[in-house]
Amino acid sequence: MMKELTTHYFMRGMSLALEDRITLAVRKLETAIAMDSGNWEALNVLGLCYYKMGEFSKSKVVWQESTKEYGQDNPAWDYLDTLKSQKFDEFCEKFNDALGLAQQGNYKKAIKVLDGVRKQGFCSVSLLNLLGLCFYGNGKYGKAITLWKSVLTLDKDNPRANDYITKTMDKHPRKVYMAILMQSIKGIFYPHRDGI
Repeated sequence: MMKELTTHYFMRGMSLALEDRITLAVRKLETAIAMDSGNWEALNVLGLCYYKMGEFSKSKVVWQESTKEYGQDNPAWDYLDTLKSQKFDEFCEKFNDALGLAQQGNYKKAIKVLDGVRKQGFCSVSLLNLLGLCFYGNGKYGKAITLWKSVLTLDKDNPRANDYITKTMDKHPRKVYMAILMQSIKGIFYPHRDGI
């Protein structure tokens, strides 16, 4: 009975993760692991969810636990190697720099750093949420909402992004609508800059 229940939570967590409902998937997977801490597959999927959220230290912990449970041919070894790479270290350093800049109110520099990180191929829920907050702090409400909506494509139930969108829309509805309208009009008249 317990094994069946654990399997149910694991499969439901996997299904939610595949549907980009990471927040809910994490809850189900954590429940599956609480019932069976040796479920290395659930640990791996949970680590991937944490990674997508930008919770890298949690990813590392569960992947290390997974390798203890199933050492050979475990994809968690590759995941851990990613966390040890120089490129990943540089990403973390830049993200932390941007976070410090944002905390100091230097939103323009933080945006520049975070955009550079994104161009290098790193993206996570926490990065996009922070970037949205920087645009918000810079008075670019439409861009902030666009970024938070992109968070919702990675994690449809992300409570922070949903909260940020709601509060921004409540506090600055006219500015947000105008910014979104202007972005859409700009796309109509200037779909690309080549050949003009």
